[in-house]
Amino acid sequence: MSSMGRDDFEDDDGGSMDNIGERIEEFEDAGRRGLEVIQDGFNDLYDGLADESSRVLESVERNIEEHPWLSLLVGFGVGCLLGSALMRRR
Repeated sequence: MSSMGRDDFEDDDGGSMDNIGERIEEFEDAGRRGLEVIQDGFNDLYDGLADESSRVLESVERNIEEHPWLSLLVGFGVGCLLGSALMRRR
């Protein structure tokens, strides 16, 4: 068996394994940048969903205020449908 040292191993660039620390740091930096991009994407998605849900809620509130009797009948109808669906499951 022959004895192999650190200099016997070469990376893809033909250099020795001595620069492994630099490569690890580059990999960590790339990972951090990737995580920041993902986090920014999630933050943008959350902000968009929060804005859209606020608009929908305001629209629903406005419709209820403009048509209270119709809203009451729709709520009653939905309650009856859910009640009958739950009774059938028993």
